[in-house]
Amino acid sequence: MKTLSHQDLTTSPQHYQDIADVLANDGIVCFPSGGSYRLATRLLSEKAVIQFMQVKRRTRKAPVLVFIPNRQALQNLVATVPSSAELLMQEFWPGP
Repeated sequence: MKTLSHQDLTTSPQHYQDIADVLANDGIVCFPSGGSYRLATRLLSEKAVIQFMQVKRRTRKAPVLVFIPNRQALQNLVATVPSSAELLMQEFWPGP
């Protein structure tokens, strides 16, 4: 495990590539978020998602949050979008 500070990222952009490499190899990245932290992994890797769920001690009954940046990315993930989701997307997407 490697720990990077905000200053590390500011002074050495190579660390961003290191993070991308961890994700590309089905690893998990932890980063600060508003007084808490978030874990991230590759959504489209079954191995990465299973490992992520185990680390988070989640079951299928307690799903994890998935960030989807835009409609194009959503269309690459799902076959159809329910009308209730369409309404929520129109009202709240993109969020803060």
